Amino acid sequence: MCGSISKQIKVSATGAETAADITFNDTALLFTSSESGHFSIFFVPWIDITKVSFVSGQASFYYRDYCSGNAVITVSRNDLGMLPGLQTEKIGAASIVIASLPFRISTGESAPVIVEARNSDSSVDTTFNDSVRFSTTSEKGKFSASNTSWKDTTSLYLSSGTGTVFYRDRISGSPSIVMVCADLNISDTQQETVVQPVITIEKQMFNESKGETGVLTQISNGDTLVYILTVSNLGTNTAIEVVITDTVVFNTSVYVPLFFLSMDTFPADTWSYMDADGIWQPWGSVPPGSDIKGLRWLISTLGVGEARVVRFRVRVK
Repeated sequence: MCGSISKQIKVSATGAETAADITFNDTALLFTSSESGHFSIFFVPWIDITKVSFVSGQASFYYRDYCSGNAVITVSRNDLGMLPGLQTEKIGAASIVIASLPFRISTGESAPVIVEARNSDSSVDTTFNDSVRFSTTSEKGKFSASNTSWKDTTSLYLSSGTGTVFYRDRISGSPSIVMVCADLNISDTQQETVVQPVITIEKQMFNESKGETGVLTQISNGDTLVYILTVSNLGTNTAIEVVITDTVVFNTSVYVPLFFLSMDTFPADTWSYMDADGIWQPWGSVPPGSDIKGLRWLISTLGVGEARVVRFRVRVK
């Protein structure tokens, strides 16, 4: 990879039968197609050289490059009519870096994560066109290439050394996200912050027939009851996709049988119901009859300090 020293590269001056020419004790010039490539006789200390000395037809050296890509190195002694030796070295990026700053989001929100492949001088490696894989320490954290058309993924293709993926989480905490390029054995980790709103819900019942409000209000057959559900965000972050569900009052093993009469659709963003067979119907569905087993409302966003109220009406059988 960029900036790393290669394994020892051995070179032979060969005769017509390809065996080493043990009579060759001379020097040869070293070239590289990369402007940032260097040669050295020693691994440590590194001393730049431009030629190498052969002993009994054998020589060796090390190579280091500070930019990724394919570098062609050449050992040449053209003045003696010798064919040059050529070899292509593949130089990988020095590092994979999460270039965007650590973020703070609410559960359900998404944030962009910018990933870069970099050279040893921290510049973007524009020759890097490959995939990286990513993971998170949160069991509910997910990645997607788009935040408008979400599709879970675990890999990202970097084009010209850069790419962006989006992250969101369903639980609060301090998850770490990890980017890895396994082929080059390089990775980066960043810790994020995911906060969760504080949601409360209050339920009241109003007996229209008797004009009474309370939890333990006496009811009679034929009474019309209004249930009032108030959901509030008491936290410091906006709540996303808040779902209010009520199946309790329709549970005939606990409560008296009821006829469904009506439900509020405003101020919810959408709503649904559970039919008599216990199946939730698609969002936007209003019960067509009186025999149901549950209601639910979806509020897309509930701001800090915001409260919304939904109601539904039933009649005691």
